[in-house]
Amino acid sequence: MTVRLTKDIEADVLTSGLDTASPTLRERRLRDLFERVSDRIGGGYDYIGDVFSDNMKGLVRVSADGIVSDINRILGGELLHKVEWNDATLSRLVDGTLIHGAKSSEWWERQGDGYSMAFQDQIRMGMARGETILELRNRIMPVMPDGTPNIDLRSEPDLGRRDIVRKARRDAEALVRTSALTVCREAQLDVFEENADVIGGVEWLSTLDDRTTPLCRALDGLEWSIPDYEPKGHNTPWPGTSPHWNCRSIVVPVTKTWEELSKEAGGDSEHAKRLDEAMEDVPESVRASMGGPVPGDMTYSQWFDEQPEERQREILGEKGMEAYESGVPLDKLGMAPRGMPAKPGAEPIPEAKRESRDAAEQEALAKYLEERLAFVLEGIKSVAGKTYCGKEYTPDFFAIGKLETIGKHEVEAREWLRSTQEDRIKSYRDMDSKSSGAAFALPNEHGEIEWVKIGLREDILRDHMIGQVSNANEMWDWDGYCKYEPPLPPKMKTDMLLCHEIAHTQLHPTYGGRDRDGHGTRHEKKMLELMKMLYPGFLGKYERY
Repeated sequence: MTVRLTKDIEADVLTSGLDTASPTLRERRLRDLFERVSDRIGGGYDYIGDVFSDNMKGLVRVSADGIVSDINRILGGELLHKVEWNDATLSRLVDGTLIHGAKSSEWWERQGDGYSMAFQDQIRMGMARGETILELRNRIMPVMPDGTPNIDLRSEPDLGRRDIVRKARRDAEALVRTSALTVCREAQLDVFEENADVIGGVEWLSTLDDRTTPLCRALDGLEWSIPDYEPKGHNTPWPGTSPHWNCRSIVVPVTKTWEELSKEAGGDSEHAKRLDEAMEDVPESVRASMGGPVPGDMTYSQWFDEQPEERQREILGEKGMEAYESGVPLDKLGMAPRGMPAKPGAEPIPEAKRESRDAAEQEALAKYLEERLAFVLEGIKSVAGKTYCGKEYTPDFFAIGKLETIGKHEVEAREWLRSTQEDRIKSYRDMDSKSSGAAFALPNEHGEIEWVKIGLREDILRDHMIGQVSNANEMWDWDGYCKYEPPLPPKMKTDMLLCHEIAHTQLHPTYGGRDRDGHGTRHEKKMLELMKMLYPGFLGKYERY
């Protein structure tokens, strides 16, 4: 489906007529293209969601019935009975199960919206650079070195200019995998609860390898009761059936003991006797690990202790290994960065290399801001080519870092402000705890207030760049006035931040500057006006509250 969708989008771009010499006609054709592609992507993802839902209903039956048959076969009798599935219960399970706070259908809709926005980003950036129609097409459609289209993304994984296609496929695969496992776990829990006369709890089994997350390492081997899911022998709350994306862990049933069953049945339980007899013939269990089968009751912590030091360092990283050797519990440690395993006896990172790495991170952040600025300024240039004071929105008008530092630098660079320098700098001191960005206005040599710089907090911008989906800082999820439901995608958050600060500079400095805070109806209206130019109809998809 994604291959056909990509081909259709390519055709839309090639026939868009964006190479017209008329700016007015080009803008109208651009809006038509965005609307057409948005509808196409939305319809495609609706279809994918429907097909996924239908397939999952069949998978639920197979998964739930299969675990009953397997347990009965192992125990040598029909101790567990199957759940009677009907269309209503299947729909409730498949369509109603929450995956990280949202239903599967909502996640498909969000992915479609993200794909649409990524498409618009690429087209606007290409147009800002004066690219031809074919070059715009190559931003969307993967191409071979000879220029011929290449749809099989897996055959040439390193070809450039295909990020939105590759990301769309990767996100879809993650959603399918996570949704399928979550729904199957929910179905199995329904089976366990239906057989609560025999099953007394569930045990969490994590994968024993070097890719297991710290959360699942800590959960491995823990048990919870059925059906209230209270911890048994520990204090860790039940994590739910979807603890994180791409979780590979499984939940297995724990049968009641003979004593428990006999007590519940007043000393005469046919189930208990049959279970007791069956358990005598059950072979000792084993579980898989990346090094081969291990005893079934081995936990991740025990497995880790038996691994060679080189593998332990690959899992924890150098600093994590030092902490572990000093007595920090395994479940309190993180993971080594993927693709950069720590080596035995690795030396500390030299200062020169650390500086080089920091410089590379700063370069990546600057490039990200450049791309977002190209997209935003191209989209709003018809109304916002310059600030209220007449300054153009060039890259050096924007700065990344701590807002207090940016403001201090601007003040210190103006000798005529020396007499008021200390008070002005003092007013910036708590800015980083209250704002994601700032538009700075200062007096010029003639005493006239003018816009001098837009500052963007480095940590907030980096969160946006890496696509982080959550942040303890609530500023990350609002536009200065309201939050959004569903939350805005990361790149769109950056665009909102830029529009928020640019909107300040579209108003008179004495109103929109930091001296008077500048937040009010006029600023909010201007900010939303700019956002609607970038994302027509976005307020219909994202509700402000």
